[in-house]
Amino acid sequence: MDDQLLAAIMQTLGELKQSVDTIEKEVTGNGQPGLRQRVEDLEASKNRLWGIGGAITFIGGIAEYFIHRKP
Repeated sequence: MDDQLLAAIMQTLGELKQSVDTIEKEVTGNGQPGLRQRVEDLEASKNRLWGIGGAITFIGGIAEYFIHRKP
């Protein structure tokens, strides 16, 4: 390989490393929550909402049973 081609390859590799470092910083965070943490927080919130919805449905079902129960 000639020196000019090798220099171009090295420059491209340096640019790729910089891009990967930037992506990694966005995903993992840099002193602030990164995308990974933000997604985990959103998923936890969604799971809590589903749990609350299930509990409300269960309580509603029990209430309906007692309201419509024949003595």
